[in-house]
Amino acid sequence: MIDEVNRPLFSHPTERPNYVVSVISHGVTLRKSFDIKHTGFAARSLDPVPQ
Repeated sequence: MIDEVNRPLFSHPTERPNYVVSVISHGVTLRKSFDIKHTGFAARSLDPVPQ
């Protein structure tokens, strides 16, 4: 996916931005349809994407 963005927008490698990938999770419980309860705090992980 990054290559598909870089090709048309950043054709020169020296002009390409640094990308970061992230995952966010938290606890949610489904009680019944359209009725959810937030049951936990979020955890986040950020990592740089190698160029």
